[in-house]
Amino acid sequence: MIIYKVLYGDTLYSIDHNFRTYPEELVKINNIVYPYQLFEGKELIIPNATLSRELNSKDQSLLNDLATLYYRLQRFP
Repeated sequence: MIIYKVLYGDTLYSIDHNFRTYPEELVKINNIVYPYQLFEGKELIIPNATLSRELNSKDQSLLNDLATLYYRLQRFP
């Protein structure tokens, strides 16, 4: 599991595509209600991102930054 900060223009479907999850999972876990609007800066739990070991807070922060960077690079090649 990781925490992802929503970027401007993100949708449930774009996030689910990049992290290979399902929009229904994101809605349920993050208590997102219809009309399923996301706001820049909102933190979402991405449920299926598993790690082989527990991370300390510094490692978790780095992982979140890398995931955000990766996602941005996918959106703006």
